Amino acid sequence: MKTGICHICGMIKKLSFEHVPPSSCFNSIRQGVYHGYDAIKQHLNKNGKLLIQQRGHGGHTLCEKCNNNTGSWYADDYKNFCYQAAQYVAKAGDNIDIFIPYYIYPNRVLKQIVVMMFSLNTELFQSHNQELVRYVLNPRCGRLPPDCRIFICYNLYASTQRWIGDAKSVNTINGMVIPISDIAYWPFGMVMTQNFPPIDRNLIEISYWDRYGYDELKVMFLKLPVLGSVTPYPGAYFDGKTARKLRHKGVV
Repeated sequence: MKTGICHICGMIKKLSFEHVPPSSCFNSIRQGVYHGYDAIKQHLNKNGKLLIQQRGHGGHTLCEKCNNNTGSWYADDYKNFCYQAAQYVAKAGDNIDIFIPYYIYPNRVLKQIVVMMFSLNTELFQSHNQELVRYVLNPRCGRLPPDCRIFICYNLYASTQRWIGDAKSVNTINGMVIPISDIAYWPFGMVMTQNFPPIDRNLIEISYWDRYGYDELKVMFLKLPVLGSVTPYPGAYFDGKTARKLRHKGVV
């Protein structure tokens, strides 16, 4: 336990270790992680500083109350979403860019993704996003703030895993600076932007899942692109074919 500012409620409390994604979602084993500029240095010249996390990726970001409450409200349903994807991948490999039925609670899955994004961002993020705080701390709160957008893909060829918050990306077409948070971890890549679309137009938006109630179990027929995160740059995904080639050649 450490003392600090909870990334969700903003109170100074003892902080518990928050796994991102949850430990039950294939995130309970030893991880080597490059943070911030070290990730870029490692990508460019292999001189980044490696941080070893023995029990999976995460950090002391949430107080016990926020961690326990959001975990009990949303984490198991996000885990079930991941497990269904893993079963489809085991059967079909990367030939899953077709409409596939998922039996999920869309509201809970969406809120767990937002909870993870809070952990990625600094403790100051919550102070500027109180509407988003209310969204995750009240399971019955129905709608995302209108400026918050969530996107997703299959991330099956991840030679680089990413956990990035408080980032800014530049759209190379129009020069627009986009605030972005990004989790690229098997089997999903997830991006949150505010007021802007993601850089990669292949990502599928799931912000509309906020229209479902907390207790609504739905059959969602999802056709998600099969992509791969092969660089440390937020929001950058390669199509599956390119990602496989780059990884095989040792380019990334």
